[in-house]
Amino acid sequence: MHNDLFQEFSPLSDEDWMQQILKDLKGKIPEEKIFSGNQESIKVAPFYTANSVSHVLDESLPHNWITSLEVNLRHGAANNIDDDLKPGLESLYIRYNDSSDLIHYLKSQDLRLSNLILLKTGEGNLNLEAIPTSGITSTIITGRDVFSESALLGKYNDKIEESILNELADPQNGRDIIIDLSIYKNAGGNCIIELASMLSACNHLIEQFRSRSMNLNSIPERTSMILACGTEYYMEIAKMRAARVLLANLYSKQEIQNQASFLMAKCSEEIMSELDPHTNILRQTTSTMSAVLGGCDVFISKAFDGNDDPFANRISKNIQLLLKKEGHLDKVANPASGSYFIESLTTELSEKAWQLFKDMEDLGGFRECLNSGFIKREIDKSRSARMEDYTSKKEILIGLNKYLDPAAKITGKADSNVESTSPENAITPINFAQHFEYQDK
Repeated sequence: MHNDLFQEFSPLSDEDWMQQILKDLKGKIPEEKIFSGNQESIKVAPFYTANSVSHVLDESLPHNWITSLEVNLRHGAANNIDDDLKPGLESLYIRYNDSSDLIHYLKSQDLRLSNLILLKTGEGNLNLEAIPTSGITSTIITGRDVFSESALLGKYNDKIEESILNELADPQNGRDIIIDLSIYKNAGGNCIIELASMLSACNHLIEQFRSRSMNLNSIPERTSMILACGTEYYMEIAKMRAARVLLANLYSKQEIQNQASFLMAKCSEEIMSELDPHTNILRQTTSTMSAVLGGCDVFISKAFDGNDDPFANRISKNIQLLLKKEGHLDKVANPASGSYFIESLTTELSEKAWQLFKDMEDLGGFRECLNSGFIKREIDKSRSARMEDYTSKKEILIGLNKYLDPAAKITGKADSNVESTSPENAITPINFAQHFEYQDK
């Protein structure tokens, strides 16, 4: 039917549109300045048409997502899930060292959840039968992440891997695979590094399964990825979409029949303000929307002030409820579909991430890239470029490098870089905000 409409208007080419833009600008902005850049070195055009799209994402995306909250039991007791926090909360993401602390915490809570995600970061095994499950109506995901633990050490931990694989080899123990990619984003890495590291880690896992004659087709359904979304709104939407495309492509090339993926997301922390934490609510809203519009299965909220404060936890969790109950973002599957800009961005981001993944495989895969410092060097390049952009105000961070009250600076030395006390090749977190918020005594 659309072919019969507006036949009196001749179609315009991309060149016609560009010439009209330049004419309207009257030479005030050079043509090369019309295109903008980003941390991923992807050139963003001033307009997009059907000619800009070479591939449309046709992966099945969830139209709803599970509302989750992070609980950290690694540094002592965590706050209780009180009655103010329970409405709308569907899941808990619990990081723990000691299994007895986990069991004690769960028994002390009156929970009614559909989902429970447990990430172990210490030695020892967890007896799933000991977990109180009376309030859990659907699934329990439990596992240990050798990739992020190794990245923090700067050296791949073969001992942890062997322990994890031995547990995964027994289908009766209910173990899952959790790969937390947020460490790369929080260290200053860009979306390409995060996605390429995801692919390399997953491919390493596939090869380990294959070498032990374990069931490769069980990997997608047993694996959960955790991605960190920052404030590059459109880029983060594209990243979440690209993650599904890339994983499906990897599974296909490895002849894995089940090519579905389970993606969790949370807010990145590398630009969260300590001086004015309430501005973090805006950053978390942008990040949450990106993850949701990009099609995450679970979104994990965390207190906007960086502390395990009940009020801050509630506010951060309520961002998701606003997007569901008032924004109705849970009613549409793949809402970014058909956007020439987002589709183009998804394709280009996927291509760049796949190329970096291939480069990592040529160097020996995830294990060798971590041990040799390749991953750290790639992150350091991205980190340095981002700091330069923030310092020169090429990239604006409201309340940090612009409109920051100089009289309100924190006295003391910023602890934004812990590399001096970290092992060689370790992936260390950074907080860019501290560069602007702290002043020496």
